[in-house]
This record gives sequence, structure tokens and C-alpha cells, in this order.
Amino acid sequence: MSNILTNIVSSQTAKYGDREVFRHKESAEGEWIITSWTQFKEQVDAISYAMETLNLNVQDNIAVFSSNRPEIIISNYAAYANRAVPVSIYSTSSKSQVKYIINDSKSRILFVGNAEQFKIAQAVIAECPSVELIVTFDNIEHDDYNGKVLTFEQMLNLGRNASEECRDELSRRQKEATEEDIATILYTSGTTGEPKGAVLPHSCFNAVMEIHKERLTMLSDEDTSVCFLPLSHIFENAWSSFCMYMGMRFAINYDTKNVQQTLKEFRPTCMCSVPRFWEKVYTGINEKLAE
Repeated sequence: MSNILTNIVSSQTAKYGDREVFRHKESAEGEWIITSWTQFKEQVDAISYAMETLNLNVQDNIAVFSSNRPEIIISNYAAYANRAVPVSIYSTSSKSQVKYIINDSKSRILFVGNAEQFKIAQAVIAECPSVELIVTFDNIEHDDYNGKVLTFEQMLNLGRNASEECRDELSRRQKEATEEDIATILYTSGTTGEPKGAVLPHSCFNAVMEIHKERLTMLSDEDTSVCFLPLSHIFENAWSSFCMYMGMRFAINYDTKNVQQTLKEFRPTCMCSVPRFWEKVYTGINEKLAE
């Protein structure tokens, strides 16, 4: 059986073309920016070609340290296309936590979101010998670091100019993908000692996608959802993948403080959640009633 996460971008682009896959905002006051399947595939292809050009090998690890934004999803799926392994780091992680996860996973490329996360990366990079490159999602001004830093836009341009040999290699990797390939490594909170890396193969995601489609018969590609939990959380990571697997459009909420505004504007028909979210809603309603 082929890996769903490895092939989903190509198969769904062939099916949906210029139909929306997700939308996002860059600020609370900004306009929604819509990304189609065609655009998504072009970006995933470019980043995946750039990864191969930079000598990322099959089952090598990359680390992603950012709050929710489209670049996380693009980078993850570019890694799947290479049969590489994305390792998520919570955007609120401390320097010591970031350093530990990078070194324990031996990640070769570190993707960071904003200037705050880049500052942490700067502080720990000298103690992370496995990291060969930092890629910044934002266009952050930085020192050269001996060529160890690229912006996401530069990474896209590198992939768009990839050689035919690189493109052929990506095609070969995808054809040789197996269910036993590692899809991702999840790090625990570390409440019982140092965080442990839980290894999830692609077979886990294959099973999750199929059983959810079988059981959630009320859902279809006419439904919509909101990505508001951190994409570094496996629940949101898997749910957003399921949305793509089903062809459901979804909105990426850039800040958890603005989820209510996102819900009002986008009006999703379904979404995943955790008890803590409903506890906060309940508390908020009671506070307003008390006033």
C-alpha cells in the first residue's frame, strides 16, 4: 500500500486543481489569503526539490519550530515527498528544549517562524552540530552565518530551479516509499524526565485516514474546518491531514487568541478540539453572565 501522506498532494491536486485547500491571515486585521491545490503543490514541489538539492537524504530529520502558518504544512509535505521526517517543536519552547530536541533527533535542517524563534535558533545553533541550515519563514534580517541561513522564499527559488536529476530522484523516492518509513517523531512534554521521541511510521497515518473516513460518514469534501490547535500537536497535525485527505477546505488560525474571530468569519462545519478549549469557553461565558 502506498503512503497517503507521501502522495496526497499529487492525487488531490489532480482531483481538485484550482479549488481551495486552505486559507490564512497574516494579522487579525488582514484579509484571508486563499491557497489552491495547484498553488500548494507548486510550493511543496519547490521545497521538496530544494531539500534534495541540499542533500537531505531518505529518512533524514528536519525540525520545524514555528506557530501555525502555511509554511509548516508545506515543509512537512515536502519532507514526506523526500521520505524525510519532520520533527515538530512547539513555538513556545525554551532554548534548552529546542536544543535538546534538535540534538536528540539529529535534525539537519531547522525551519523557524518569526524573529523570536530565529533568535532562539541563533542562541543554540553553535551547540547543535547536526544542523546544516536554518530556514526562516519570515524574511528576517540576519548575519550570513557562513551560508547557514536561507529565507523560505530563497528555498522556494532554489527548488524552482532544480535540475532534472533532482526531479527524477524525488520521483524515485516517492515510488520506493513504504509503510515502514518513519513519518514523524513526536516529543513528549518531558514531565517524567527528558522528553522522549515517539516514532510514528506512515502505516499509522494510513490507518488513521482510512478508519476516520469509514467512521465519519457524515463528512465530505463539502465540509470546512479550522486549524487552531498548534500544528506541533499530533491531534491538529493529523486532523489537518485528514481534512486534505477528504478534500475539506480549512482555515489556518494564526493566533489562538483570535479563534473566536476566525470561527465567526469562516464558519466551519466541523473541527477538532481538546477539553481545555471548551473549559476556556465555559469559563468565558460564565464570566460574561456574572457581569
